[in-house]
Amino acid sequence: MAEIANLILAVTTLVTLFVTVWQFIYFKKIELKKDLKKQAIKVASWTDGSMDKDGELPLILVNTSDLPIYNVFVFLVFSKESESFDELEGCILHFEFIDVLPPGSNKIKVSGRGNSSGGGHDLPAILFTDSDGNGWYRGKFGSLLNINDYILKINDFGISAPFPNSRIERVKHE
Repeated sequence: MAEIANLILAVTTLVTLFVTVWQFIYFKKIELKKDLKKQAIKVASWTDGSMDKDGELPLILVNTSDLPIYNVFVFLVFSKESESFDELEGCILHFEFIDVLPPGSNKIKVSGRGNSSGGGHDLPAILFTDSDGNGWYRGKFGSLLNINDYILKINDFGISAPFPNSRIERVKHE
């Protein structure tokens, strides 16, 4: 009888140990994913939708982290097109490039297509590298995808270096 009790105790101990290790690993992965995005979630862009007389759309480009971001591509995507980065080939008609974007708010202009009769319009999307060297795609509706090889992929889209550095204007928010 003591042998059965010891066997039950050993099995219960092993199951408990297995579940504890599994939970530790699971929650550690969640923590690492959050840590990976810590700077990227603080980068965004938007527009009020009013194109200027030169066919350019003024955008606000914000980095609220304490560190700069690098190799920033800002481009417009038609609102009716896919949110997926992999389906952007042929959709990036014009882009602006900033080699180093410091923390803060900036204004930049990107050439656009305007509005369509079907209700579609241009929305900004961003590709950038955070200070830890991780590549990111912030989609037109705010999705955030880790894409470390985005420069190689946009080369496949027909966009290749050298990338001319765009002029940005610092913006103060109240």
